[in-house]
Formats: sequence, structure tokens, C-alpha cells
Amino acid sequence: RSSDLDDKEPLKIVSLPYIEASALPTKTSPLLVFVNLKSGGGQGQDLYFALRHHLNPHQVFNIMEGGPLPGFLTFRNVPDFRLLICGGDGTCGWVLSVLDEVRPKLKCRYPPSALLPIGTGNDLARVLRWGSGYTGDESVVSTLLAVEEAETTAMDRWTVVVDSVSRTAATLASRIHDAVTSPSPPEARRRAFEEGRTSSAMAAVEVG
Repeated sequence: RSSDLDDKEPLKIVSLPYIEASALPTKTSPLLVFVNLKSGGGQGQDLYFALRHHLNPHQVFNIMEGGPLPGFLTFRNVPDFRLLICGGDGTCGWVLSVLDEVRPKLKCRYPPSALLPIGTGNDLARVLRWGSGYTGDESVVSTLLAVEEAETTAMDRWTVVVDSVSRTAATLASRIHDAVTSPSPPEARRRAFEEGRTSSAMAAVEVG
């Protein structure tokens, strides 16, 4: 119905460039860049135009227009590429989360990722030795060379699920009670008690 269409936001159509992977030089690894223009109090916008000046504009994507998905779809047929994420910890998490979702559609499923910190939270960039923040005085060419020469380091990503403490405690108490009062053989009671103790330790790790 027309009333339903009026209540929705207008659709936005994005035209994506097509990269002919066979036309790329052998043993090349082009750079896919995501920039958060809202990061760094305006520095993101200046950096965005500077990167588009030094690189092919089709390599540099404004993450605030459609998110990271358009960039990954543009590079989906490239057999080997690298990422440069310009933003804070939140921007990095956003890009890597979308990468997890589209990974099966990419020929390069695990691209090395570099960080150019321009956000308010740059803890990951500091840990990976990319510095505490981009000030605007650094040369963009020097940054691109640093990405080219950077050493690749493996990094684990975790998803933490916090469960109810009261429910976990009640479950453990029930297991221990059954182990004490059940007329089962001693070996069965010992196993039930050990399971309860192991589950207690795991719950302590999850909550802590």
C-alpha cells in the first residue's frame, strides 16, 4: 500500500565498480580502505579525500554510506587484498563483523588488516603498534608505505555471552544435591560432583 511506502525511508541505490581480477598484475595485493568520516572531529573527512587523491577512488570507501558491505562486494573477486581501517575501535569491530558475514563470498577470505586510528577509542591500534591517534600532521604516503611493510600478526576474536548467575547457581546446587542424595554407586556420585565443580569454575570465568 502507498501508506506503507510513505512511512518507510527512501531506498538508496549504490552503483559499485567492477574489478576485473584477471587484469590485475600477478602477485599484487591491492588495498581496500574504509574511512569513518565522523571520527576524529573532522579528521576522517580530510583523510578520506587525501587517500582518494593518492589511491584509486574505487579503493576508498566512506563507511557512513552503506557501511563496509559495498567495499567488500567490490573486492569480492580479488584473490588477494589488504584492509586499511581508518577509525576507532568501534569502526574496526564493525568492519570485521561484516567481514565475518561476507567471508564465504570472498576469494580472499582472510585479508590482513591495518588500522589508522582517528577515533576516540584506539586501544586496538595501540596494542598493534599503530600509534595512539592520527593527528593530521603525518604524511599519507608514509602511512601507506607503513601498511605495505607491516608485519602480519595473527589475532583471535571472541564473542562473550554472559548468563544469569542465579540460574547457574541454582543448577549447580541441584547437581551437587543429586550427587549427595542419590543412591547411585560411589563412582557415579564422584563424576556428578566433578561435573558440578567444573561447571562452577566455568561460570566463574564467564561472569568474571
